[in-house]
Amino acid sequence: MRLGTLTSFGEASEVLADLLRVHVSEATVRRLTETAGQKLVEQESAEAERIRDGLLQPRGYGGRLQQVSVDGAMVPLVHGEWAEVKTVAIGQVGWQGSLATAVELSYFSRLASHECFREQARVEFFRRATENAREVVAVSDGADWIQGFLDEHCPNALRIIDWGHAAGYLGQAAQALFGPGTADCAAWVEGQRSQLWSGDPALVVAELERLEPNGPEAVRLARQYLEKRLEQVRYGAFRAAGYPVGSGIVESANKAVVENRLKGRGRHWARAHVDSLLALRCASASQRWRPRWQALRPDLQHRHHPRPHPAPLALPSPIPPPHTPPPLTVRTAPTIVAGRPTNAHPWKRFPSVTPKI
Repeated sequence: MRLGTLTSFGEASEVLADLLRVHVSEATVRRLTETAGQKLVEQESAEAERIRDGLLQPRGYGGRLQQVSVDGAMVPLVHGEWAEVKTVAIGQVGWQGSLATAVELSYFSRLASHECFREQARVEFFRRATENAREVVAVSDGADWIQGFLDEHCPNALRIIDWGHAAGYLGQAAQALFGPGTADCAAWVEGQRSQLWSGDPALVVAELERLEPNGPEAVRLARQYLEKRLEQVRYGAFRAAGYPVGSGIVESANKAVVENRLKGRGRHWARAHVDSLLALRCASASQRWRPRWQALRPDLQHRHHPRPHPAPLALPSPIPPPHTPPPLTVRTAPTIVAGRPTNAHPWKRFPSVTPKI
């Protein structure tokens, strides 16, 4: 089943046959994988309900500084439909040289509405004891549904707009103002990004306001986006305090956990089967496969209990060996008659020879 989450069901069938000499059809690999995944979804949904009702309390220490990042990725469904899979990635912030980086990553993904995803994702925050972390930083792209998600699960987190997303607005404004690939475009965007990265973001907003009256629509959009989130784009102060300013942990999850398996030529999914595959892939990518599998095995063994073997047939009684008649008795001539030896007596047949002296 784990192999079915890592590659296509057909290739998983071939790998089993090549490496283990186990012949399992593609349809069987698909069925077993989807059944296990659906059972895991049911277990996690029930756990989320118990957490919401206060029946479970987070245990353990959430760490000195946790990073939470949330994003979505589009996946193909049957009949040409596309839908958004939402993913939350959580990690502990450490240092790689002078760069703050999240490690010990874990993931939770679902094809669901904003409200349903917010409810179902409780299990991941519970596992990571985010409530008990000393400090939490939330780095995302600033979408309104993400802000509601953070309000529910980590309302006190320091919120930072992903650097690449904010810088992208400046790039679009520069291209609209000066034309793509021009020297003026490169010079303007480099200066504004440098100011946003290390200086005062209010000065970047002021520059956009100056250009907005006679400028293109992209300038207005960039100004509105940054002005609304001014306290979340102070990258110089954030970096000096040791906070990460990129949401790469969830962007890489979109590719590695979601898209690498669900997207590709000829791949399209029934909506009911997406979450089952995502649940198993998240368990594997979060280094939780073994405990999750141990929790799944009893239910799966009950559901797929093997048919009892029929009672062995009674063996027939052994066939007796054929009757062998007793050997014929050979009649011999008498050796003594009337007290005297006959010619058949050994004395007569083999007389003793007395040596001459």
